[in-house]
Amino acid sequence: MNKVDNLQYVDELIYFYVNQPIRIMKIYEQVHMAKVFCLETKKNVIIDIGAITKEPSREMSISIRWLEGMRK
Repeated sequence: MNKVDNLQYVDELIYFYVNQPIRIMKIYEQVHMAKVFCLETKKNVIIDIGAITKEPSREMSISIRWLEGMRK
């Protein structure tokens, strides 16, 4: 996985969360999280810094919501 080195908020930089383009709004280093703005959905969310990449991910993944339905 492509880790982002020395994350700092710079308005022009676009990173990716899986395949979604994002902008980093604030970094919470103590808890390894970042507040990001999703450019496609126009929403602010908080995610793990380790999930932020410089390029979109092409890896196969499944939604956690899909797994939740399997508990029943």
